[in-house]
Amino acid sequence: MRANPGRFSSLVPKIAIGLVSLVVSILLLEGSLRIANPPHDLKEGKHPLFLSMREPDQEIYWTRETYEPVLVRINSRGFRDEERSILKPRGTIRVLMLGDSFVEALATPFEQIAAVQLEALLQSEIVGARVEVVNVGKSGWSTASELQFLRHEAPNWGFDIVVLNFFEGNDFADNQRQRERTPPYFTIDGEDVEFPPFEVSRDSVLARLLQRSALVDALRTRVGPDTGWKRGLRRWLTDIELAPALVELGLMEDQRKGAPDPMNPERALETSVVLIAAANRAARSQGARLVVNMIPDPGAIAWHYPDEARVPVGGKRSPGAYWSASSGPLLRALEQRDIPTIRDWNRLTRDAREGRVLYRGYAGHWTAEGNRRAAEDISREILPFMVQRAEISR
Repeated sequence: MRANPGRFSSLVPKIAIGLVSLVVSILLLEGSLRIANPPHDLKEGKHPLFLSMREPDQEIYWTRETYEPVLVRINSRGFRDEERSILKPRGTIRVLMLGDSFVEALATPFEQIAAVQLEALLQSEIVGARVEVVNVGKSGWSTASELQFLRHEAPNWGFDIVVLNFFEGNDFADNQRQRERTPPYFTIDGEDVEFPPFEVSRDSVLARLLQRSALVDALRTRVGPDTGWKRGLRRWLTDIELAPALVELGLMEDQRKGAPDPMNPERALETSVVLIAAANRAARSQGARLVVNMIPDPGAIAWHYPDEARVPVGGKRSPGAYWSASSGPLLRALEQRDIPTIRDWNRLTRDAREGRVLYRGYAGHWTAEGNRRAAEDISREILPFMVQRAEISR
């Protein structure tokens, strides 16, 4: 049976009308979402030193992990902090609060984050000197990214104290994964940490447009990682070879080859010790003192909560709680290297038994109360050194 050319030619206008209608509908939906829902996902890009970095000068309302939207402002240097001069003013003692999402604290109002509360606590105790706590945190950073900041950015700031925040729930695994991925983010030779050149590939115009799309932002919020149906969807998308495209567009996390088995505590412990020791050397070379604030995974303390308070913390142990077994060896290794650490386990479990909720949700971040407790613990550790430094600076 021969095809009828006239029949196909009559379909062309209908197909064109359908495509135009689809494009118009998408544009109308995009516009409606921009009006009804301001962007709630921060824009970021690849970085030659830190792997990833927030785009500067952003302002959004963060809606994850919190019932009330939280205003988040990113300053001109790409961090959630006040605008500050790099040149340290005379008579000022500077503290660097360095870490990942716990330090960035997107779900907490700015005036309640640990760095701001720490600055207020220290300033109330220090006479005759101004105290600045510079908040440098980026969700997804590992100890290696933080080491890069210490080596390349911190020397210009004149920090007196560096508080390196280490989250036991994922920093062990992240450090190991970045060391063993293909290509590696960093290499270790004895106690030396080297970073091979990292080329930043430029995104296509389409990718940049999609990264700024309100519709894509809404989809990214829903098609995220790690719950049952999402894992099934990811496997199906991989089977039909759509996964790489969605990874490129930022709609899906990259689960492809190159990441090692994360359950290798000996390797992860060794890697983390070497990275922290390198960070300590970098801080000392700049005349600063480094203190490591150990942050236990919420799943490790969940069982200490009474039944009525357990739901906000999670009714079962999180995968990150597995790594808490590596915390003791890490603390002992840092003690041998004369690197001070903060980890008040007894206080955490006591707070848990009394029903104080320090973490948001299952394997979540600090609540406002958790940020306050962290600021208090850090203040107690570094205050004697701060007083000495204030007396010297007078």
